[in-house]
Amino acid sequence: MDINENVMEIIEILNQSGFGSLAGELMTEISLGREIVSREPDSDDDRVTIPEAEQLEEAIRILRLRLMEPARALASAEQIAGNFTDGGVFEFSSLTHQEIL
Repeated sequence: MDINENVMEIIEILNQSGFGSLAGELMTEISLGREIVSREPDSDDDRVTIPEAEQLEEAIRILRLRLMEPARALASAEQIAGNFTDGGVFEFSSLTHQEIL
């Protein structure tokens, strides 16, 4: 399967920017195609090729799901948590395994 030139450029930019795992995931998802859910209860789901003309749109959808949606959810959670602190600043932070121990 050929991958759209624009999608390959996005993958290259992600790789060069230190997002190799996201680039690999994007390439895999585009290469595998779309999953078609079977209407038959005992049938396996199937995959169909994403037409080259639709690959860029699909790549952008995947990037939004992986990058923008989590950031929006975090911002929303911080805003809600800020409401519990009487308008004070509230910020979530992540801890590493060593910091927990």
